[in-house]
Amino acid sequence: MPVKQVTARRILSYADQQAPMQRLRTSRDVLPGGWAAAMAPVLVDWAASAQDSGVYRLMNVNYGGNPMDGTTVLRTALVPAGDIRRVEFIIVPLDPLGRHGIVAHAMIRFVFSEQHPLILLDEQGAPLSGDPAVGDLILSWEAWRAPGVDFEVLAGMDPGTYGLSLRAYAGPQRFLEDYLQHRDWYAYTLDLPGRRQGDAALLQVMLAMGDGAARRTLGRIFSRAEREWLQGGPGAAAATEEAWRGLRASVLQGMSAEDSLLLIPPDKLSYQTTQRSCATMALYCIDVAISRLTSDGHQARLTLDEAIGPVRPWMRGMAHADPVGIFLRSPYVLEYVVRHPQIIPTRIPGILDKAGLLPRHDGRAIKIHYALDATPPYGDIRNNLIR
Repeated sequence: MPVKQVTARRILSYADQQAPMQRLRTSRDVLPGGWAAAMAPVLVDWAASAQDSGVYRLMNVNYGGNPMDGTTVLRTALVPAGDIRRVEFIIVPLDPLGRHGIVAHAMIRFVFSEQHPLILLDEQGAPLSGDPAVGDLILSWEAWRAPGVDFEVLAGMDPGTYGLSLRAYAGPQRFLEDYLQHRDWYAYTLDLPGRRQGDAALLQVMLAMGDGAARRTLGRIFSRAEREWLQGGPGAAAATEEAWRGLRASVLQGMSAEDSLLLIPPDKLSYQTTQRSCATMALYCIDVAISRLTSDGHQARLTLDEAIGPVRPWMRGMAHADPVGIFLRSPYVLEYVVRHPQIIPTRIPGILDKAGLLPRHDGRAIKIHYALDATPPYGDIRNNLIR
């Protein structure tokens, strides 16, 4: 399917809604610069969030689309940080060796109490009619790219290949999409310092970090697109100077006051397989949350060496090397993995366990295997279908 650029007017109209919601064609719609619109990062409406009571208003929460017809629906939702029942570090194996393999995706799942679930909003900002409640939220750092472009581990070694996007999903939406690709979830419940305080701190850290990265990235995307528009480039007829000015203001005015504490450095606003991957970014957020809790008197139990450190020349070279070049660089890879095991997602549960951040039973960290033929995370599918 040919790609179709989402115009500046449409983006501005979306941003101006009381509670933005839009339905996108997953493999067609792109933002200026060719970025997949369906992979748009989560944004926090800080002005409309009640941070004192721990309620965040999120935009671009993925829920309601249908993979069968290639649609993605991005919604606005109220997310409660003060009544999180549990937080899970989830591993999604991507290679034949399963949870013992090397290639896997990692993400964080926040499960809310039945009394204070995530609430979906309609476009007027009221709770969605019917049943607006959703029980969990997935936050997932991902490699932002064009529609239809598969993620490649080696290509991701070059930080110039992919953008960095913290995506937000309602849990059932993400599980459905993973299930259709035959991907199970392996979940490890986190035991953070302060329990509820620690869970809320992790949510706050991820949202602030992801929102700050998103707004600066979107600012660069829109600035570049505006320069092309001024030169009469693609989409020029569908935009106006006022629309571009409104977009810049919308992005910049939404920056949180906390960004100065949680900003990802400007030269690290891209995905990189070893330094800024789904797994290393999730682990880094846990580390930052614990560091913030330490100032409140809790004991820090996790210290990462170069969590999002500098990209070595050999890393960038791996992305463009032929098989011989990759072989010649393999000693660097092995030495780096030994010193930084967190770059392998399936090693992270062991790191968390060693740090005392996972509850244990019979001498082992508690793990839940979520799958329809194991432990279905949302109940028996036979009870959820009309048959």
